[in-house]
Amino acid sequence: MGALVSSSNELGTATLIAPNMVVTAAHVIQNSFYDDPDPDEWIFFLGDDLSDHSSSSGWSSEDSYEVSQFLVHEGWLRRQSAEHPLGDGDSLGVDIALVILKKSVLGLFPARIPNRNDD
Repeated sequence: MGALVSSSNELGTATLIAPNMVVTAAHVIQNSFYDDPDPDEWIFFLGDDLSDHSSSSGWSSEDSYEVSQFLVHEGWLRRQSAEHPLGDGDSLGVDIALVILKKSVLGLFPARIPNRNDD
């Protein structure tokens, strides 16, 4: 688990799902209040205690990973409008985005998708 933090201190949770890929909610990085997200303005911070981190200054640089690219679900983008900047994509299950990191996280197993046999 971790967080995505922008240079303007926007913050959202994110989960490592592959050595160089993170999943987050689309509304964290993309809505009609602001332009397309610039990957250079975002950092992924790896950690499981987000309570003490209200801005990027509260994170350790050794746990930080630069962002290379965002892949926002197309359904999320289509559902936004000036009247509804967040759209209704969350109710349709499309409030999701992938974040590609510039370097891989080493020595850590990414989260796995549970199956029917998991508790």
